[in-house]
Amino acid sequence: MTMIIMMIHRKRHQTVMLPKLYVSGEGGTGKSFLINVIKRWIREELNRETVVTAPTGIAAFNFNGLTIHRVFQLPVEHGFTPSYTQLSDNVLKALRDQLQNTTLFNIDEISMVSNITLIYIHLRLVEFFDVDDWFGGKHVVVFGDLLQLPPVHENPSYVTLSSQDAEKYVGSLCSVNLWTDLFCYEELRINMRQKTDNIYGQLLSRVRVASMTNEDIKLLEQRKITIDPSFSYNEKLHEICNYIDKLPSDSVCIVPTCKQCDLINSVMTSKISSEEIVLTARDHLDCNKSLIKKVSNTLNKIEDNASQSAGLAKTITIKIGAKVMLRRNIDVTLGLVNGTIGTVKSVSKSIDGSEIQAINIDFSADTEYAIEKIKVKFQLFESAFVVREQFPLCLSYAVTIHKSQG
Repeated sequence: MTMIIMMIHRKRHQTVMLPKLYVSGEGGTGKSFLINVIKRWIREELNRETVVTAPTGIAAFNFNGLTIHRVFQLPVEHGFTPSYTQLSDNVLKALRDQLQNTTLFNIDEISMVSNITLIYIHLRLVEFFDVDDWFGGKHVVVFGDLLQLPPVHENPSYVTLSSQDAEKYVGSLCSVNLWTDLFCYEELRINMRQKTDNIYGQLLSRVRVASMTNEDIKLLEQRKITIDPSFSYNEKLHEICNYIDKLPSDSVCIVPTCKQCDLINSVMTSKISSEEIVLTARDHLDCNKSLIKKVSNTLNKIEDNASQSAGLAKTITIKIGAKVMLRRNIDVTLGLVNGTIGTVKSVSKSIDGSEIQAINIDFSADTEYAIEKIKVKFQLFESAFVVREQFPLCLSYAVTIHKSQG
């Protein structure tokens, strides 16, 4: 906090600005708490504003912030990294009006932000404030633990962007390592979250740096789920799901891969006695007529891979009472963000009953929201796009580790 105050005061008095700041610390050391304290101090003491961002909707909602892509007007990635494009004058004018009183930009969960995205943020701030200086001459503080999850695509923020990628994505003939050249380091060391359970807290600290003791391993062994080794694969899967079924209703199983998610979600949903509800996407092909056959074949191949179709699956099978997750940010202020989990309560149909118009979901505190279909355009290959209309949902008894982050 002292370092951040020094940065801002030096800037106000037109002295040399300190480098950008990276605040690290393992889970539970108060990074999110510090973000809120900084935001409040800047507003009350300086009468200025702080923009708080994160790579995921859930992480942004934790401190009433916004996603990086929304704040910096970056295109959403659908299985590939888009090249950097400048904003129009009209959009820039509107954004400059919104951000004119902003003195600090905070970025949380920096471990999941790629080096390309960090370059894009720098370029956007140069555009926003029309200042030829790193990050538009603005204070930038990033938070997170680099020993946690890396970006899904591309390299972490601290990896130098290759000359090839620099030319491909930003049209530059040379590259620079913003992380090494600009950011200085501060670390939060006191774990507040586990302060009442030192044994557990210290165990997590050792797991974080791969230095577990024999005592740690013995303690974790006590929490293993024992399954008869003679069971077949399907029997083991059902045994795991039976165990999950006995846990509190808000429990979520975290697994490494999407395929494992699909298996567990399928078995858990089969346990619900209500009727299956099949939600089928409506696709419109946006391409030259000569490409229609190729686009259709490609689309069929990725039918079960929502990550390649803007997060919207071709077919979603749910039931009343099933646990589901939002796949898109609907309203960050209400907590309806990508990764929010709820329970299907009912469906709303058209007057003639032929079409489902909304899925009514209880996300928290017995408050139901009607989730409707959305339209998303995604690219399959060059000059071939698909406009998909589908409910932004998926089953969520199990989620991937990356999805759970934040």
